[in-house]
Amino acid sequence: MESSLFYNDRPNWEKGFLNRNQIRMIRKSGHMIGSHSCSHPDMTSLGRKFIYSEWRTSIQILSEIINEPVNTAAVPNGKYNRLVAKVAEEAGICFLFTSYPYLKVKYVGKCAVIGRYGVKDSSSLNTILKLARGDKRTWTLQKIIWDLKKLIQKLFGNQYILIRKFYFKKLADMV
Repeated sequence: MESSLFYNDRPNWEKGFLNRNQIRMIRKSGHMIGSHSCSHPDMTSLGRKFIYSEWRTSIQILSEIINEPVNTAAVPNGKYNRLVAKVAEEAGICFLFTSYPYLKVKYVGKCAVIGRYGVKDSSSLNTILKLARGDKRTWTLQKIIWDLKKLIQKLFGNQYILIRKFYFKKLADMV
């Protein structure tokens, strides 16, 4: 089964992150490797120059590691706007994944913005299967949860993390 892995350029010694040899091995096993930026910033808070640098540097490093072009990326924290997608296109990214659960591909210029749902160890098998099949009810509920998370994040700032730990896990499991 093929999967997509998105990498951000953290030092090899940082615990929990893949090293270059592991990335090569995963790619050779048939999995897609894409950028996840260099420093995992909230790109919506950056200017054009910094966004471009994050994308361009990351895809150059990954291209060197796997010895092939990289034109796919996932936005850090799932946060994106038109500028982030437009600059991604300018940096050479053709496919940009966001955590926002879109059912249809959106385009910013020639850059395809693709929604996704992050499957976690707490996700039920039933939910995962429904999402994989494109079940509209399940995707709609995931979108409502996502929108609610964003609203709470905006209203409560850093307290959002505490709220997320206790409430959204239970809500997501109910879908």
